[in-house]
Amino acid sequence: MARSYISSHRDRNAVLPYIGPSTFDKELAAELFRRVDAGEIAYHFDFATDKIYACGARLGVPLPRPWTVARTCYARLDLPLLYHYAKQRRVPKVEAIQIALKKTPDRNIYPEAMLVSLADEAYKVDTEDDQRSFMEAVFWRCMLAEKSK
Repeated sequence: MARSYISSHRDRNAVLPYIGPSTFDKELAAELFRRVDAGEIAYHFDFATDKIYACGARLGVPLPRPWTVARTCYARLDLPLLYHYAKQRRVPKVEAIQIALKKTPDRNIYPEAMLVSLADEAYKVDTEDDQRSFMEAVFWRCMLAEKSK
């Protein structure tokens, strides 16, 4: 939701398909709109990081510190999406990796070996459910790897 809102230059219509009917969903969307519009949130992964840490605190689930760990892991989720859309457009994997390298210049966040490895995995994903599971796996592998450092 945050990725869609920010990348669409704050077009709320771009987000509507992702807002469910529940009060929680509507309040989450309203918070996103307010915080982005106020300049508090510049990157979609900052909103996601804030939300996961708030949820962890509320449920008593310890999450790795500093919060930049989760921020990095959420940022890395751009890669499975980039590869997913490239695959849908029938872009060859090698070309998709080159696109990813250009779109993600910070090698501290997006190491080249990780870009290649994720492309290999992403190009094996066949269904939307598998894509969702893949993205969850990418996020939590990152969180666990960063936590163990």
